[in-house]
Amino acid sequence: MSANQNELLGLIDDAKSRQIISSCEKIELVQSETLSEAGSPLDRVFFPTEGVISILATYASGNLIEVATVGREGFAGITGLLDGQVQPGTYVVQVAGHAYAMKREDFDELVREDEEFRSLTKRYADIFIYQIMISAACNGAHGVDERLARWLLMMIDRSDEPVIRLTHEFLADIINVRRATISDALKRLEAKGAIRRDRGRIELNDKERLTNSCCDCYEMVSNYRRNTMQRFVR
Repeated sequence: MSANQNELLGLIDDAKSRQIISSCEKIELVQSETLSEAGSPLDRVFFPTEGVISILATYASGNLIEVATVGREGFAGITGLLDGQVQPGTYVVQVAGHAYAMKREDFDELVREDEEFRSLTKRYADIFIYQIMISAACNGAHGVDERLARWLLMMIDRSDEPVIRLTHEFLADIINVRRATISDALKRLEAKGAIRRDRGRIELNDKERLTNSCCDCYEMVSNYRRNTMQRFVR
């Protein structure tokens, strides 16, 4: 793995980025693995280089609902920037890959002593909060097909291959609808030529068609992230 596989670390000076990575542990992200439970101490921050981590909210019923996702564009653990000591959500690997795991105390020291790192991570925290806001609005304002297309696009954007391996049951839980509803939505996206389905996998067939099936929320978050991080592009 190279430093630039995590886009956030790739915006930092090469020598400093290598120094930061040297203080991290390289870990494998295994699909469905729980990295941290809600209410547990925040002892590590994760910088994915490939794969996707979901942040899930837990309801009284025990249901876990996705509220945000983190891929190689950022890091999981913004609670650390706010001096939080525990995780408010559960971190689960949704797409397998790898990440750099940094100890909380090392992260705190970098934020405290390195102005560039502090500014960069705070800007990403702004993007992360915006993503949560848009996701909440999207879930209330848009239909299943649009929400599903948006979620698939976010996953594919963070992958090195146009294939996502998951089940209909898993998607139903993430989108918070019945399995039959997800199956019907996938059939409609496939009929449009946007995706191809197989047992346990979904392959991107035409990104433009999938984007056209999506709501404006996907572009809103993408544009906000690009504009917010623009000053750090070298």
